[in-house]
Amino acid sequence: MIDDFRLRRVRPIPILFALLLFTTTKGITYAQDLTVVSTTPAEGSSAVLLESTIAFEFSTAIDTSYRYPGGLPVELFAVSPPDSIVIERVHYSADLTTVLFDVRHTPDTDYLWILTGARTKTDTLLCAPGVINYTTAQSRGSWAVRGTAAAVALVKRLRCGQFRTLTALIYDQLPTNGGKPIGAAIVDANNDYRFSISGVRNGVYWPAVITDINENGVIEPTFPRLPELEFYRALDNSVKSIVVADADVDDVDVMILVGLSSEEPRATNGRGLLSSYPNPFSGGTNVEINIRRPGPVQIRIYDLTGRLRHEATTYVSSIGRQALQIELGGLPSGPYVGRVHLAGSTHSVLLVKVNR
Repeated sequence: MIDDFRLRRVRPIPILFALLLFTTTKGITYAQDLTVVSTTPAEGSSAVLLESTIAFEFSTAIDTSYRYPGGLPVELFAVSPPDSIVIERVHYSADLTTVLFDVRHTPDTDYLWILTGARTKTDTLLCAPGVINYTTAQSRGSWAVRGTAAAVALVKRLRCGQFRTLTALIYDQLPTNGGKPIGAAIVDANNDYRFSISGVRNGVYWPAVITDINENGVIEPTFPRLPELEFYRALDNSVKSIVVADADVDDVDVMILVGLSSEEPRATNGRGLLSSYPNPFSGGTNVEINIRRPGPVQIRIYDLTGRLRHEATTYVSSIGRQALQIELGGLPSGPYVGRVHLAGSTHSVLLVKVNR
């Protein structure tokens, strides 16, 4: 019996917010990636039986002799809500490619599992978390929370052919008030780092993002230098909530600091790179981007603590390469990250302000 094996440990703590500029490396292949290839129940399932087996199947055998801090060869960041589930047994398939949890659920309850750590006998680490959202109710929530999540990189580590893996979450309250994550989704690095958390019911939520910065398989919200969990924040840097009220919520922009890189993001979907000039700058700068159709363009400037320092929205009536002027003379010298949102996409660029 391991009724409270991880449930006592699932208690994410709020931390200082920060932010990202992403990068990719081409031409690298990984022959022995460790990934989650399927789950039971499937993502988004409803009417799950009260007595069930929750399973994560991996792409290759895991090392079942290894132990994470929770006492198992896999690491669970969340089994939520922890007071509505009992884990009675943990076991493995004969080929060691699947970990199985025999559990007892509570009726009419939405559940979230996030598995962040596993490894092979050759110490190949799990590429990306395994995430399952499901419910024992007859149907899931009708709404979605969508947006972008990103990170500025101080240290460049590459695993599984891409730079980092981010997971977006929504909490029912802040962890300091006893809150827990109730929905999550892996961030799509191939689609402007967007995420969509579906099956959400009406209510007030606190969006957040997690990433395994030191790549040990354990999410550490209070990691000394670069905390691995960050919340959605307002202009004054306060933690910001969202309200789901009979409609989807879009344009939630969450960022986390994982380092510092001067590289611009790669082009996606033919939109081209975001650039700026002059850069470094002293008073103002021009942010240049390829506009595919007229519409509103939102510009946000963050410092490297993740604080939003400038925000403006302008309407662009022309298509093609456009330069948007930003006056930032009032900001102190130092590095900043510019984020431009338009037509459902988000682009980032590193900016450096100097005194002249």
